Amino acid sequence: MDKLVDETEQLRRKINIDVYYRQVSQSKKYNMFGNEIPHIITTFEQFTSRPGDFSEVTPKFFHRVDKKLFVKFDFIQIVFTGINDE
Repeated sequence: MDKLVDETEQLRRKINIDVYYRQVSQSKKYNMFGNEIPHIITTFEQFTSRPGDFSEVTPKFFHRVDKKLFVKFDFIQIVFTGINDE
């Protein structure tokens, strides 16, 4: 990612990164027999990065996410600001 930004002048601005993932909901759900069942939800964390700082998103994500509730990654959305603003 850093190489792409370095080689493309229009991308050398703020980068918005959304990491979508699934986790177990903290709200309790029960089946028809009254047994508690896990409820999986999709959520996301938002990050803003400058060119060259893209690799710092990973440790920030793992610091924020509740590791006991984390299930899996869904996708990562990256938005380069300023491309169509000119």
